[in-house]
Amino acid sequence: MDLAAYAVEAEVEETHWWFVGRRQLFGREIGGLGLSKDASILDVGTSTGTNLRMLADLGYRRVVGLDRSDEAIRFCAEKRLGVVHPGDVCDLPFGYASLDLVLATDIIEHVEDDRLALSEIARVLVPGGSAVITVPAFQSLWGLQDEVSHHIRRYRLPALRNAVETAGLRPVRCFYFNYLLFVPIWLARQILRVFDIKISSEGQLNTRLLNRLLSRVFDFDVRTAPWLSPPFGVSIFVLAQKPIETRRPMGTILPRARGPVTDQAGSSNDLVARKAAGWNGLRGVLFVGLISVVLCAPFARYVGWLGDEGVLLQAAERMAQGSTIYVDFFEFLPPGGFVLTQGWFGIAGTSMLSARALATLTIAGIACFTYLACRQASKRTLLSVGIALGWMVISQGYWTQVSHHWFTTLFSMIAAWATLVSVEDSRHRLRGPLTAGIAAGAAIMVTPTRGALAMLAGATAVMNLRRYRAGFLAYVIACALIPISLIAYVIGRDAQTSAWDDVIVFTAKHYASVNPVPFGLWGNPYLTWIFPFAGLITLCVCVPNRRECLHDRVLRTCAAFGLAGFIGCFPRADGAHIGFAAPLVCPLLAYSLARVTWRWPAKFRHAAAAIAILCFVPAARWFWWKTYSALHAEIVATPRGRVSLAARGASEMAARIAATPSDHAFFFYPYMPMLAFLTARRQVSQYDVFVPGYTLPSQYQEACLDVMRSAGWVVIDRNWTDPKFLAGIFPAMRDFEPRETRRFEQALEAGFTFVARDGSFELRGRVPAVDESVCAGITGWFTLKPDKYPATKGCGRVNSCSTILKQQRDRRTTGAPSVRIEYRVLFTCAISEIQNGGQRTS
Repeated sequence: MDLAAYAVEAEVEETHWWFVGRRQLFGREIGGLGLSKDASILDVGTSTGTNLRMLADLGYRRVVGLDRSDEAIRFCAEKRLGVVHPGDVCDLPFGYASLDLVLATDIIEHVEDDRLALSEIARVLVPGGSAVITVPAFQSLWGLQDEVSHHIRRYRLPALRNAVETAGLRPVRCFYFNYLLFVPIWLARQILRVFDIKISSEGQLNTRLLNRLLSRVFDFDVRTAPWLSPPFGVSIFVLAQKPIETRRPMGTILPRARGPVTDQAGSSNDLVARKAAGWNGLRGVLFVGLISVVLCAPFARYVGWLGDEGVLLQAAERMAQGSTIYVDFFEFLPPGGFVLTQGWFGIAGTSMLSARALATLTIAGIACFTYLACRQASKRTLLSVGIALGWMVISQGYWTQVSHHWFTTLFSMIAAWATLVSVEDSRHRLRGPLTAGIAAGAAIMVTPTRGALAMLAGATAVMNLRRYRAGFLAYVIACALIPISLIAYVIGRDAQTSAWDDVIVFTAKHYASVNPVPFGLWGNPYLTWIFPFAGLITLCVCVPNRRECLHDRVLRTCAAFGLAGFIGCFPRADGAHIGFAAPLVCPLLAYSLARVTWRWPAKFRHAAAAIAILCFVPAARWFWWKTYSALHAEIVATPRGRVSLAARGASEMAARIAATPSDHAFFFYPYMPMLAFLTARRQVSQYDVFVPGYTLPSQYQEACLDVMRSAGWVVIDRNWTDPKFLAGIFPAMRDFEPRETRRFEQALEAGFTFVARDGSFELRGRVPAVDESVCAGITGWFTLKPDKYPATKGCGRVNSCSTILKQQRDRRTTGAPSVRIEYRVLFTCAISEIQNGGQRTS
């Protein structure tokens, strides 16, 4: 180390956040060894004595330091930190099995022959003795401190673990630490390098306020790193133990062969590599999952929209209360998402907190399987972590909620990961297809179109029946398991006919027509361009290597799922639906980026990573603003728990609803089932959503009759009845005020009088003596469905055709103005009279 660097370290090591945090980490790990206070301890590479200070504070009495620098020995003597001998880690002046503990913290990276140094440490340890080893991690973090400290290399965890094992030590605990400051330190070192800033040591880049802040961050870091085991960090910690069965004659020294050490047991190395890869994957999953939960947590009480989430939650509650889906209430989605939500409510209870816990677990699961699929495709841990967490940042906030789209994406990503594993793992041929098939079958029973696309994508890996016949059959059988189970569930409730009409017939005729929007509408640029960018990078890979790419099953699988995600965005390919489908293209993006950059020099890869991070700064700022808004929004108490409602006037309206008697029935119109769920008020209609061109005239008619018979109050969101607002939401909608919508809203206004308005929400109370007659004329006779709820019965029972004509004649006789009556109303009443045994009126 440079003399100036020694001086800086001697000045700051007592209070600097990095030294303090390391001493806390080492102290906890050493304290867990159960050593006596008279144990023989050696600190190799003492430097200015930071470890000696820590060991003295812990009460150990037989501590010796070793350093080959006279300056380091002088600084330790001035501080009166104990005895420090001159010496070299590659030739320790101690006998065989003479020490209980050796600390080699940030010393191995200084040595040309690191394996020899580790062998010397193993030699001097007693059987069962321990070694605490730390080294700097990741060559990409090489910077000024490495140069002034005369480092030779930085490590990766698998390489260090292998070197420790080769030296005859058994790693007990291995993990990266200082992971929270990984990106800031990387950026700071790039800035120092680019602008050629000259300082004696990075320890000078500190202030009292910054030191206090970083101390807290680093303290949290070193407390969580041992059990979290993150996939990256600025440093590596290894606690190794000398096996007790080791026996060597006193005084013998391990061979000091120069150069690389060869391993004669190749299969053993393969096994170690597989285990290391498995542990790295697990740690990466835990890290991504934890960060995902943290990113979702601020939105646990935030309700950005009162629409789609309430459809799932209210349906699940109705099912839990004994209602039959498709028979007692209308839904156009398969039963998978509803059954899943109902099961969760059965476990965690029906509340907003439990609903958002389900949403958080689902979204964190998507991030974890996105990471696993990306890592399986690219073999790059950091790249996969970056892609998974990058998707989290650009997609969460407004849409952190329970959604059938999230369920579908989760099952699709499980299928993608399992398919990629089956492509490369020949030892378990059927495990991957079975897992992928079950997940794809679950996806298709939540959202049919996107689930079917994921199912087809998974099948591409086993389409060669000559080579993968067993895998193909296993995949097909697995795909059918969950659909068969849920179809049996529907048949068992005698709902198969209604389910066919609602899920298949209705969506085929009415769903797609009003939903097309321009690609990327209301989406941020990151989501809008993720599919085109992935396609461009893939072309850069495939064009120069056409023949190789044609036979690359990993690439084909990634491309198939990427294409499934892209097609699954349509017909409503707005920013939200692109965000739902984006994880499916992430494995293709990871694969292509890894293939494009693998030959780049390190400085080019670092520059590309820096550019990517800088490009994400606006997204991070936008996410921070959303988080701040969610955390500082007004909280309102509801029967489902405390929530913050983003819609203006929603909190006040929820308070008004809570003030009404609990036995009063409500009708929420046209698109706010979430408000019904939050206020725990029964929606009198079997329909939750009313959209022009989507809701049928007969459905308006049935809803009107239900409202006039049962509802005491009506809540209307006037935004969703405004044609200008609807034109922005549904650009493809042709008629924003069709006849049935106008008649239905007129009936509501006739049957319920205005009470109050908060924001866009209007509360109306029931008019005394109102009856079903106000529902006449919403639908024509030729569209009625007498097998479900014939609207003509109400018309025939209240106003017969002859009565209507008599009233018109009386008006003409008295000179009163005539009331305009459409012929379809008369036809409806006439048909009703015939059905009820009345006389035909000409």
